[in-house]
Amino acid sequence: MRVGILAYENCLASGVYGFADTLAVANAVVGREVFGTTILGAGGGPVRCFSGTVVTADAPLVDSEADGWDIVYAPPSFGLTAPGPEPAAWLGRAP
Repeated sequence: MRVGILAYENCLASGVYGFADTLAVANAVVGREVFGTTILGAGGGPVRCFSGTVVTADAPLVDSEADGWDIVYAPPSFGLTAPGPEPAAWLGRAP
């Protein structure tokens, strides 16, 4: 199952890494890869999270087809931040 984890400015780093770790543990428990994870970012480069931690995306959204993912997870943010127009538009293209 292909899982995209959306990293965006001011998201919680624990939401990105915690979800990735949870799926990695699930894979370890069953002894095979059920969940293949990719961290997605608007530009594919570094993303500064709320805590100041920098997450580096594995792939930019522009190279990732919205319909090619089984799950796209948008982690929480703190306050009134949101993924922004580019990630939101990308998510809106999903079937």
